Amino acid sequence: MGISGPNILLITTDQHRGDHLGLAGHPVVETPNIDAFVQQGAYFPNAYSEIPSTTGARLCMLRGRGSYECGLIGYKG
Repeated sequence: MGISGPNILLITTDQHRGDHLGLAGHPVVETPNIDAFVQQGAYFPNAYSEIPSTTGARLCMLRGRGSYECGLIGYKG
């Protein structure tokens, strides 16, 4: 067998504020499944989106480029 890379699973949500997670200390919201999943993976509490539009943000994230490089300057959504 050849050398294989790491297994990566990227989970994204739409219309979900990062501070609305149980593990982020939200006083009301309970997210036990997400919290358990994070315990085995990675959590980026200071991550932010370069673009306020979900579609544009995902495009840039998947391409590994900024909004300018993706042609989304002045993007209206």
